[in-house]
Amino acid sequence: MAGDSSPSFNEPSDVAVALIEQAEELCPVHNHVTRVIGNLDISEQAFSDLYTKSNPRGFDFDAIIRTFLYQKICALL
Repeated sequence: MAGDSSPSFNEPSDVAVALIEQAEELCPVHNHVTRVIGNLDISEQAFSDLYTKSNPRGFDFDAIIRTFLYQKICALL
């Protein structure tokens, strides 16, 4: 789309690199991993296999990605 400022991701690793770069910028500003994850700009267009809600009480895609990131980060600590 012309004029679209959303980043273009060709590989899954591009998404990871973009999130890591954002996190590196946010770490000095925020003093806790939850604040860093909460302030990431996560583009749904970056993911090809979007989470779909199976019922009206389902969780938003953004919340699922942030939860996944938190779980992975905590497992590494």
